Amino acid sequence: GDIPYCPSADEPLPGLLASAYASANPTMRANAEEPFVNGTVQGAVWYSVLGSMQDWTYYALGRLQLTLELHEVKRLAAASLPALWGANAASMLRLMELSHMGLRARVLDASTRNPLSANVTITQPSGVRGTTASAARGGYLYKMMAPGQQYTFVVRPYDPARPKLSYEDMTLSVRLGMRAEDLVGGRGMAGMAVKRLLLAVRKPTKRK
Repeated sequence: GDIPYCPSADEPLPGLLASAYASANPTMRANAEEPFVNGTVQGAVWYSVLGSMQDWTYYALGRLQLTLELHEVKRLAAASLPALWGANAASMLRLMELSHMGLRARVLDASTRNPLSANVTITQPSGVRGTTASAARGGYLYKMMAPGQQYTFVVRPYDPARPKLSYEDMTLSVRLGMRAEDLVGGRGMAGMAVKRLLLAVRKPTKRK
């Protein structure tokens, strides 16, 4: 049967991103026809799809996707495209800005300053999906965060080139400086990112 509501583990982030997009498009924002609210709707409430690209991307890669329904005509005439771009340009640019919203960190060995890999879990809010850092890509990690919520990250570093080395876990509790209404209202990028340099300390070597 129909699925009335199918939230992701990263709620309320997907809805906030959708609202930020719609708020910059006057026609979209004005759509309050059931089941839409200010131009947005949770996909399963509108119509359910089994095996969509959005579901696979989120399940397999841990990445969020939004579906943008821009016109009721599937294949518009080329002459209509400039007006369609004009209606959506500000929304798309705002969504690009918001791709930087969240934790931006780098994991390094405290002794050598070499980049490390890490498995990152999120213990608060409960159920939010974690992420990873890769030594081969400089030890950088990134996780989108919703404004107004406290996030607790547990970072477990490791060195793929030296698997016998062990590192102490690191716990990081952070909150974005921006508010949800700033995100949706398009009020700049202040407080959008939390940046951290994470120095991993090696555990003492056990003596035989």
